[in-house]
Amino acid sequence: PVVGPLLAGQVRMTFHEGMPAHDRWLNEGEALPAETTRWSGRNFLLPRLPLRYDEWGIRASWKAPVLARLAADVALPPGTHRLVLRARGLSRLWVDGTLVASTSAQKGDSGGHDPVQPVPTPPLPGLRPVIFGMQEVSGDVLVKTGAPGRVVLENMVGGKRYRPEPGELTVAVQTADGRSYTLLQPAGVKSEPVALTDAAMSNAMAGIEDSIAAFDDRTRRAAAATQEEFWRKRHEIARTWAAAHPASAVPVAGRHP
Repeated sequence: PVVGPLLAGQVRMTFHEGMPAHDRWLNEGEALPAETTRWSGRNFLLPRLPLRYDEWGIRASWKAPVLARLAADVALPPGTHRLVLRARGLSRLWVDGTLVASTSAQKGDSGGHDPVQPVPTPPLPGLRPVIFGMQEVSGDVLVKTGAPGRVVLENMVGGKRYRPEPGELTVAVQTADGRSYTLLQPAGVKSEPVALTDAAMSNAMAGIEDSIAAFDDRTRRAAAATQEEFWRKRHEIARTWAAAHPASAVPVAGRHP
């Protein structure tokens, strides 16, 4: 996928609503829907989409399926690295244009009546298991000496029968000693690696929630501000009408002066 220039230290996340279907990629001749909005994070982790607002700053619904595309230039030491991808629906993970891992389309009962499965075994002891309804796959990538590699993750979020919720969309990389996994981070990021453990992931998602909530607030306020001239005219019209139609001085029935 062509994503253009990327800023160091950030995972750029773009969201494209109105994809043709949740269970396939674009066919030849089909155009990618325009970017609806974007947000940037410090890890390949996305627990929810930003809120959708209309041009008035009023809450609206995402037109699912939504393509979430996460991209960053990542610096890994030369050698072979094991990556883990966790996604709820159709997804594919690219490193320098090579497909490393992919998951299938979301299936099952959208009403939550699927059979309860046993808790999956995590990639290594002590790590956070993949949550219910998510898929987990792994793949190896060979990193050569040179510039940072470009990592692109595409994930189809929601669909006609499914809510646009990514779950815990995650890409993690095995540590050099092989004893753990940490979230994949962009080159130049100014934060410590996040371990794929319950405690570290919970803290990371709480920070993401704060960041996206602040982003949602800015988005809402910016959209609402575009309507200020409309409301200014409405208020002016109301004041003019009120001045030309003063309230009656007739006492209210049943009351004495």
